[in-house]
Amino acid sequence: MPLLQEGQGLSQAFIRARVFPASMLGLIGSAEKSGSIVQTLNTIASYSEKENETSIAVLTRIIPVLVYLLIAGFIGLRVVSFYLGYFNQIFTGSG
Repeated sequence: MPLLQEGQGLSQAFIRARVFPASMLGLIGSAEKSGSIVQTLNTIASYSEKENETSIAVLTRIIPVLVYLLIAGFIGLRVVSFYLGYFNQIFTGSG
């Protein structure tokens, strides 16, 4: 990273790269100044890992329900279209 080679801080390099959210960049900047960069990066990593695990857990519960509803809706439309055609033939007398 050219900024690090020029003597800029790690937070400045991350700000330029636009990889992390602003809240994390603020924490990294504070940690650089206080000298606790390793602990702060470990804290950010564990927080991000927990956040990702939570997102995956939510998605694994929502996606099957959505698939089930989609299939049930498709079957419902097929049943309704069948009976509409059936009753249409009965009432028009063409069957």
